[in-house]
Amino acid sequence: MWRRLVSSSILAGCLVAYCALANSSINPAIFAALDDAQWQGCPQTQLSGLKLIGLPLQFELEHLKLNLACISHPQRPTQSASLVELKAPLQQLFIQLADWAKALPASQLKVKRLELKLTTSTSIQGELSLSQKVQQWQAQWRGDDGSRVAIQLEPQRQQLSLSGALQPSLIKALATVWPSFNTAQAYGPLNITMNLASLDDLQLAMRFSLPQLGSQVDAQLSGWENWRLDVNSSPFDFAQWQLPASHWQLQAGRWQAEIERWQTRGQGYWQLEPQLSVQGVINAQHLPLLQRSLYPLAANTELLSGEGRLDFVWQAERLTGHASLDSLNALWGEQRLSGGSLSSDFGYRPEQGWQHSGKLSLETWDVGIPLTQLTASWQQQQAAPLSELAGLELSQVRFSLLGGQAELSPFYLDFPTEALVNLQGLQLSELVALYPELGLSVAGSVSGRLPMYLSQQGLAISAGQLAVIEPAGKIALSHQSLVALKAQHPSLDFALSLLEDFNYETLAANVDFAEDGQLDMQVKLYGRNPKVSSRPVALNYRHQENIYQLLRSLRIGDQLSGQLQQWIDEHSAPPSR
Repeated sequence: MWRRLVSSSILAGCLVAYCALANSSINPAIFAALDDAQWQGCPQTQLSGLKLIGLPLQFELEHLKLNLACISHPQRPTQSASLVELKAPLQQLFIQLADWAKALPASQLKVKRLELKLTTSTSIQGELSLSQKVQQWQAQWRGDDGSRVAIQLEPQRQQLSLSGALQPSLIKALATVWPSFNTAQAYGPLNITMNLASLDDLQLAMRFSLPQLGSQVDAQLSGWENWRLDVNSSPFDFAQWQLPASHWQLQAGRWQAEIERWQTRGQGYWQLEPQLSVQGVINAQHLPLLQRSLYPLAANTELLSGEGRLDFVWQAERLTGHASLDSLNALWGEQRLSGGSLSSDFGYRPEQGWQHSGKLSLETWDVGIPLTQLTASWQQQQAAPLSELAGLELSQVRFSLLGGQAELSPFYLDFPTEALVNLQGLQLSELVALYPELGLSVAGSVSGRLPMYLSQQGLAISAGQLAVIEPAGKIALSHQSLVALKAQHPSLDFALSLLEDFNYETLAANVDFAEDGQLDMQVKLYGRNPKVSSRPVALNYRHQENIYQLLRSLRIGDQLSGQLQQWIDEHSAPPSR
């Protein structure tokens, strides 16, 4: 396969030798035969209009057509096209060119119309000039679309250099035979330079640049059997992503990569047979560097620290893998999210899209009241783009708060949606600690259920129910607070006196909560204060407050004390390398 490709590439050079006669004498019969000649082999060849326009040996050819469609071009590389198989044909090419140079001290061929038929429906057209002088061969091709390629060979030194500028139309044509050109097709033109410094041990330097992207790739290929390809790419913008400079190394069956700016490294394996596949692992030491370039977060959200690992297998245009993120710390407005981790299995198929599932844990979500030991699982039942969250089902959502536990029923992130929040064992002593100015102490634990509704406008609760399950509980209001409250509310003198030392048997509440944060809670108390009355008393109390403002005031306290900034400083520094 590769030998046939090499042979077709030097066919034009063979024409020069075919037309050269001993002692520079020209046989008219040969010109008559080549004025309109065809060869039905592979590649099929047709030429016309051969003329001698000067001495020493300057030829002009009106039309040369090479049909390369007969050559079987693989849709993907195979192991049969191993690199070492190219060495012998290239050595033979240099030897043959050196011999021709001795027989033809100087020669030149100009092809006014060169047509290369790549497939039955794709062809490349342009003009070609070949020249040889003092053991140096030069070829220049210019396409009808403005593409150009220049090649210079020095057979005795076994050196080769190539430069070219490929326009999008030429790249599109090449992509029909070599699909690897498909990526460059959308970002053409493509500029290429290559320099072969040594053939014996293979030293090939290459440079590719895409001016439209402002990108440049430098590559160094060395060695025939134990070959290695080192690639360095400059920063560039790809789609909506900003990709920094990177270094890649490719060897037989192995690959390595490093993006220093992102503190990201990867390594793994690849193979060409029985089909192209790539697998490996990518590690990111400081995720914010990666996230800011690839995945912008919502407004007022900032990832401060974290590290990640990605294990993947790409085969037959399908991707499967596992991602794990650890040591996550972030800010959502003024709210602290610390000690997070995420684990996800994912898959991608071109005909379907993405599917993924995973688990999330968070040590603390400080909304003003710390939510701790938060865990959740998610699953995407139907394949969809990663940005599509409507199909995500959240389940096993649990967290701790106020000394108790909360658990949500499974729900979909498809607004509007609803879920049931079950609360168990919330400690009233921790709840009233949010109001230190009241001088109030309460003993007991609360459980209940809160029907939660989620929409684009926010979170709401309707007809929620809370109650103290344990029968014994106590409310105590400090004497100083009692005196102050009685002075403010004289009509509540008796009720406030009961709360100075109140032993309750029943404590229950009905809860409503609006999207704007307004809480409306109807509280019922039943119990007694032996110092005031021996008879049991029922008290009804309505509490209204904006919880968002309360939580914000609690967070402001952290800001004023410097605790928030101290936490940000502790979790923003990247890890030492």
